[in-house]
Amino acid sequence: MKRINIIPAAVLCGVGLAVLAVPVQAQAVKAPVVAARGARNAAQTVLGSGISGLPYYCSLRNLPASARWKAIPVLPDPVSAGQANAIKRVVLKAKQERAARSRLFLFAGISLYRDEILKGYHLPQKYLEGFFVRRVQPYQHKPTYTPDNGSSDVLYRGMLVTPERLVKLLREGFSPALTKWNTGAKGQAVSLSSSSAEASHYIFQHGYEKDRIGVVFVIRRTPNMELGDSPIFNSTKTIYYAYEDIAPENIVEVLVWGEYGLERLEDIIHKAAHGEIRPHTVWTGQFDGLFR
Repeated sequence: MKRINIIPAAVLCGVGLAVLAVPVQAQAVKAPVVAARGARNAAQTVLGSGISGLPYYCSLRNLPASARWKAIPVLPDPVSAGQANAIKRVVLKAKQERAARSRLFLFAGISLYRDEILKGYHLPQKYLEGFFVRRVQPYQHKPTYTPDNGSSDVLYRGMLVTPERLVKLLREGFSPALTKWNTGAKGQAVSLSSSSAEASHYIFQHGYEKDRIGVVFVIRRTPNMELGDSPIFNSTKTIYYAYEDIAPENIVEVLVWGEYGLERLEDIIHKAAHGEIRPHTVWTGQFDGLFR
């Protein structure tokens, strides 16, 4: 029987319900669209009479199939440019509000299940060193990273962080002033990659510190994120630099390094709530004998 931590799960469920709730403003999006569709349908129904006084759409049946579409008049779109912009603003605001509630869900989950998360996803020193020596270092002189397919609107940042640091980053975002790695950049910058594999490998270049988990942030790409122009430090053309702060609202998703690669933090929190987290020792001991 699965063990469920009832009280924290109930609290988290309350946050989850808030995340899933549809903002009232989102209903405003439907109104102009429905109105436009209704106006178009009504116009097509009451257009001038056709053959034998039948409604226009009925008279179309007397035309050859190849001529029917040509006979249907092109109606102006009843949604004006101003209305379209208003719809876009409402949709954007709804997305931002959902993102904010999603972060609240993650804050609550990290706090409630901190120990469970560390039990399943903490990366010991031998694992970090072993992974780096076996999987990263041999390829650093000639990297072969490529951008992720279908992710042109996002970039990735890999880090080794404590749960507390993770919450802080989700609250405050990223600042170039607080970064230490600026190789290849024009100045202080937040380094990002269009390759999630490359970002995840940065997890193993931070060195060991207590109570750390490997995290890859999925970040919305903005115009101020520049592709690095150094042929030496960016031969794969996958490294980008943000010279301005990255707002927390632009953190699209959080992925955590686990037994089989990257997992969604949201899924991990759900597993923790149902007592389904396995100890990391099941898989992080694979490099223990590397340096003997």
